[in-house]
Amino acid sequence: MKRLAAHYVYAGRIYPMSFLSVDSDGMCVGICPLKEEIHSTIFMDGVLMLVPTLQSPAWQEIKDACLCTRPPLSYSELLSVLSDKLPFTFQMGTDYSLWHLRLSPFSATKLSTDNGSSNGYVQ
Repeated sequence: MKRLAAHYVYAGRIYPMSFLSVDSDGMCVGICPLKEEIHSTIFMDGVLMLVPTLQSPAWQEIKDACLCTRPPLSYSELLSVLSDKLPFTFQMGTDYSLWHLRLSPFSATKLSTDNGSSNGYVQ
């Protein structure tokens, strides 16, 4: 069994800081919140997205439209687009394609809670 974690998992709805459990056949058998570090979990920044195989053509159109926006979409904007244009209900045993979406690297300054320190990011 493999575990893949990310800042966000999208499987018909948004799962923040969660992980996918994938069996030896490559089937997703569950989505759980990532509350603590778990042995042998692969962490990938950005969004892990499950797309039902039957909806893959729709996803291609959405992806192409999202990539053409200027300025580029933020993660919250992308997740909003996915929720609106690619809704589905996650069901174990259904064929899914797994996509890893990484718009731009998360920077330490965006993730920090204290931007007032003397050695913080200076523009």
